[in-house]
Amino acid sequence: SWENLNRTISTIQCYYGDIAADGTMLCGTQDNGTAKFTGEAEWPVVTGGDGGDVAIEPDDSQNMWAEYVFLTMFASSNGGESWNVVGPPDASPRFISPFEMDPLEPEHVVAGGQQIWETTLGVATTSDDWDALFDLGAPRQATAISVRGDDIYAAWCGPCNPSSFSPG
Repeated sequence: SWENLNRTISTIQCYYGDIAADGTMLCGTQDNGTAKFTGEAEWPVVTGGDGGDVAIEPDDSQNMWAEYVFLTMFASSNGGESWNVVGPPDASPRFISPFEMDPLEPEHVVAGGQQIWETTLGVATTSDDWDALFDLGAPRQATAISVRGDDIYAAWCGPCNPSSFSPG
């Protein structure tokens, strides 16, 4: 005989995931938004559409970041109840672009598209608060970002999107 366990099993496939010390987790999922785990079987969706990269402050799970597509970033200071659009004005980001929160200073966030961007205002950031640190040059786009204090690492490819490949 079969028993339906769908209501008691939590499964999800993340593009990106992040977790706070209290166990709250965010997960960006393809076509299914950003989901939030707080210990219950259901993972409520806190942003819709395609979920991309995510970040959550290790010691304050009320402060979190989520991404839609093309570096459209959101920040929340109330655990995902409401969000502000905070992404940088990048000229050519990837469909799912990387960003990273500094583990030493959670207000320090670095994002990558064609340019490498930085903010030190945390979830209070607006789209106008980003500093452009480096332009990778078209058609390069950041594919990975890492930050720790003053050290920022960015990996890129170019051309890396199928639409920009030319037959050789």
